[in-house]
Amino acid sequence: GSGGGTARTVAVKRIRSPGGGRHELDVHRRLQHPNVVRLLFHFYSGPDGTDDGGGSRLNLVMELAPTNLDRAIRWLAATGRTASTGHGKLYAYQMFKGLGYVHWTAGLCHRDVKPSNLLLYPSTGVLKLCDFGSAKDLSDGWPNSRYACSRRYRAPELLFDQPLDAPDYTTAVDVWSAGCVYAELMAGVSLFPGRSVQHQRALVMQPPEFPSWAPADAVQLVTATLRFDPAARPTALEACDHECFDAIRRSGGHRLPPLFDEDYDDYDRDGYDDDDG
Repeated sequence: GSGGGTARTVAVKRIRSPGGGRHELDVHRRLQHPNVVRLLFHFYSGPDGTDDGGGSRLNLVMELAPTNLDRAIRWLAATGRTASTGHGKLYAYQMFKGLGYVHWTAGLCHRDVKPSNLLLYPSTGVLKLCDFGSAKDLSDGWPNSRYACSRRYRAPELLFDQPLDAPDYTTAVDVWSAGCVYAELMAGVSLFPGRSVQHQRALVMQPPEFPSWAPADAVQLVTATLRFDPAARPTALEACDHECFDAIRRSGGHRLPPLFDEDYDDYDRDGYDDDDG
């Protein structure tokens, strides 16, 4: 895209359904935070993507990130590695910080926190939360969508036949998802890789297992986010204050070594869909 004579590469999310996407646009207009992807502008186009001046398909134009956390985890796993403790804490801290803003300042529940919805800027170490198509304002009566969170990151209150409009359906579902993401960052594999809803229910009933190299303070935090009782989980902002992130908060912008090396550009990052329903 270009404007004012300056060209930049952007990401365009085209809403497939005619007239759809207004909810996501309204959500994005409420968001402005360093750890949330930024909406630059929007436009309408025809069904074939052309701008016919009277189109009904909404296009959201956002800042473009080089990669996302899902691709990073899979690339590291393919090379026999996991994220370092430092990188894991850096990205987890920013994830909780972005969620804290979304929950408390914007008053929203994201409802689809997963690695592919966490954008990465490896050169700066920045992480940003994206994809607010399932986001919900839990206080003002916005209609619920029937979709709430990819299965592997779905909180128990959503797995066990909990109505999506139940009074106790809270932002704690995002905290559970974030805990699953942090555990996956440490281990390199999904914490609860359910093959079906029934299998997922069985897995979340078991105590979570962590790799031997996982730092004790990180395990303590993740374990707290995975409490069955939503009210017993820390909030996203409380997670940011956990001792696990003491070094991150004190770092003063100290740069970590690169997460990737030159081989990452050769990694096949396409042909994979993590949306497992």
